[in-house]
Amino acid sequence: MSPCGTASAPAGAQATDIPAHRVKLDNPLSVAIDRLGTVFIAAPSAHGVWRVNPEGTASLLGSKNPAVTSRRGPAEGEDDCGSPASVAVDPNGYLVVVDHGNNRVCYLNTGGTTSSLAGSGKPGFAGDGGPAGYALLSSPSGVAADRAGNIFIADTGNHRVRRVQASTGIISTIAGNGSPGFSGDGGPATSASLMSPQGLAVDSDGNLWIADTGNNRIRRVDASSDVIKTVAGGGGVGFGGDGGPATRASLGGPTAVAVDDGGNLFIADTHNQRIRRVEADTGVITTVAGNGRSGFSGDDGQATDATLSNPTGLTLDEGDSLYIADSLNHRVRRIDLGSGVITTVAGSGSGGGNEAPVADAGHDQILECTSPEGTLVQLDGSESSDPEGGTLALRWTGPFLRAASPAAGVRPQVFLPLGKSVVRLSVNNGQLVSQPARTTVEIRVGLQPMGEALANMVPEGEAIPGRRKAWKLGVNLPLGLRLLCGSRVLRSGEVSPPRIVALAGDEGPVSLAAVCAAWRKPEGTCLLFHFTDGSWTYDLNTANFKRGTYLATIEMPDGRRFCATFDLH
Repeated sequence: MSPCGTASAPAGAQATDIPAHRVKLDNPLSVAIDRLGTVFIAAPSAHGVWRVNPEGTASLLGSKNPAVTSRRGPAEGEDDCGSPASVAVDPNGYLVVVDHGNNRVCYLNTGGTTSSLAGSGKPGFAGDGGPAGYALLSSPSGVAADRAGNIFIADTGNHRVRRVQASTGIISTIAGNGSPGFSGDGGPATSASLMSPQGLAVDSDGNLWIADTGNNRIRRVDASSDVIKTVAGGGGVGFGGDGGPATRASLGGPTAVAVDDGGNLFIADTHNQRIRRVEADTGVITTVAGNGRSGFSGDDGQATDATLSNPTGLTLDEGDSLYIADSLNHRVRRIDLGSGVITTVAGSGSGGGNEAPVADAGHDQILECTSPEGTLVQLDGSESSDPEGGTLALRWTGPFLRAASPAAGVRPQVFLPLGKSVVRLSVNNGQLVSQPARTTVEIRVGLQPMGEALANMVPEGEAIPGRRKAWKLGVNLPLGLRLLCGSRVLRSGEVSPPRIVALAGDEGPVSLAAVCAAWRKPEGTCLLFHFTDGSWTYDLNTANFKRGTYLATIEMPDGRRFCATFDLH
């Protein structure tokens, strides 16, 4: 994977490339890699796992409350793996995630969907000998898988390591007696005392390696005998012992381990700001990365000269590279073990979490109708912005005609119907999705009053000219309109007809229901204009009216309302 890889959209979003060095990893705790070279990074602040592909693109999996299904435990109380502290890849390529804050371990698929593997979500200790999904865990912090697909969990708060059997889903304790402390070397691992174990690794022979963090030791459980012993640490808390036996060296809160095919052990010596290596053949410990100072420096140089800050995660690829979750530097770094050179592969170095992009759907628009089948409108999302400086993918939704919603692009052209349409825009920068923005597009018909009765017609709310024609009481008052889309006259069947929605006289509102009843016509149709001889007409029967001035309110097919007055004498 190139150190200049790119990060792309969350699962379910359209992919948009963003340089990986701009991603705010914000305290990455763990890193894993699969056989294809895909790197996975536990990202607690993003509530998901970053997946960085060998070709240099990445996606954020599991963020934004993905759907959850239960395989081996109760559905009640489940949530997404929203607090990822550790990540591993099983031999089938499935991603296993420790949800530290929710006391669970999950599977996470490439679509961002989680399914429960172990833990009911409640803290405590229970469940050994039963289905893992019903068990209680306490602040689990590490996970590993062996070649058979068995899953090992650092049950940190319970001072145990537990195993979920691949074939049955049954959970059991394989190391630790639950009593915090140090004891048991040379005996059964289940009788030993551990102190807040965190990182785990399983080698090619099935031996389990444990970062016994609170004891400042690395311990190993033999696969064939289940006997536990210390393989590094024992010289007290601090830093010391390089060049000598690992069991006499001093460690400082080791939190992660990795083992290569030759049995060489790598240790994230977290509080010493170093990565250390124990030679399989000799048991001698040395530093392979970190100068002991806390900070960031040294990229493209020798790893032993570089500065780290709280390294908490380790993994090895199938080549000759070691990946480090350099947590307080908010980066994942890579050491070429052949040359000893260190580089950054992901992370901007800035914490605080990634900032969401901001959608801007442009100004509201008012347009004249061009066709009853839909008026072409150009939308404008060009003012949308991304604090991360990434490329944005735009997603527009609305009552689009002639094409399905959503639409994409910065300035898409869409067809909208008559009236007011609300169009919404959301954007994503490959990491986070914006809050939706909205714009209103109003498509108006053209209006031509026909005859004298509507000569003084104005939009509702505007002042009506005082000059108007007087009509004789009892006549059918002729109201006429032409509706236009461009130069085209809109006919019956192409638009909804105009309708009278209110009448008022000198004495107040006129009951439209009473008017229709007096005319012996249903209210739903008696107030509608009818298309005749190229225009929309309505003959207002004034037989039951009184003398005086009247105000008629007429609603057009686009929803706008207009008012006109007339006198009856």
